[in-house]
Amino acid sequence: MQRCKYANVRGTYIDASETMSTAYTILISLAERDRSHDGLLFQILLAESGLRGLTTVTTSSQEAVLDILAHGGIDLVLLKTAGAVEMGSGILGKIRETYSSVPVVVVTESDDREVAWKAIDAGAQDCLLKSELSSTGLGQAVRYAVERKRNETTVRRLEMYDPLTGLLNTTSLLHRLERLFERRRNRPDFCFALLLAAIEDFFGISRRFGQLFADELLIGVARRLELAARPSDAVARLSGHEFVLVLPAVNGAQKARAVAGRIRDTLSAPMPVRHERLGVAIKWGIATSQENYDGPHDMLGAAVLHLKCA
Repeated sequence: MQRCKYANVRGTYIDASETMSTAYTILISLAERDRSHDGLLFQILLAESGLRGLTTVTTSSQEAVLDILAHGGIDLVLLKTAGAVEMGSGILGKIRETYSSVPVVVVTESDDREVAWKAIDAGAQDCLLKSELSSTGLGQAVRYAVERKRNETTVRRLEMYDPLTGLLNTTSLLHRLERLFERRRNRPDFCFALLLAAIEDFFGISRRFGQLFADELLIGVARRLELAARPSDAVARLSGHEFVLVLPAVNGAQKARAVAGRIRDTLSAPMPVRHERLGVAIKWGIATSQENYDGPHDMLGAAVLHLKCA
């Protein structure tokens, strides 16, 4: 295996090989007031690990870690810790809460393997004992952590989003509504509304043009609903040809109908689907929190009933 060539540029070690394709940007986080040479040790081990396109940045400030993560571009955090006391409430917990998409590998000075399990329970993808550290083991841990986090993100997305349109699925919709109900219980003056949109004659369109055409139509409607929604709104696919818009801070059915009218005009404009241009007609069901529903299911049921009566 060819050894990595790296150069020190303002404290950053960069892999200079031009033939390597996979890039890793690793943030090394040491403990506050850490006066050891572990930062340099980790850089050397990473450089010798065979990781491609390697860039490392080292800091011993928790504030700097969070600031660097906020700017993006970090593929993994290599976190040195003294023991389990730092796992949940320290920097690992903050990374898990705010930057959950970034994988973390913990290196602990403790030889207690219980610490390793606690690190993983606290959100790390892998944990290594410093006494057993090697370039090969560290490289394998980095690759494993990145792949594991990627798989976790994929699974989480499948659990939260509709696979066809990319909108929130029913489970995510109910969680979003539950948070709004909780907010209303704490602040009775807070109001929100639901718009249930159903494509008219969707099954006739599907029979006439085929399932692939119908799927592309659903995707097109989803994109237009997202464009018409405000940043604070949520758009979900309820089932089949039905979509839900959650409208925070919309007070009353009249304002909800005004939003529905604006979105209806957006959807009625001809939409290119394959070799056709199709205007989409929408039926609406409306429910507002002023009716004091018992919960998300009750409010969704009211919107469905209103749609069927439309």
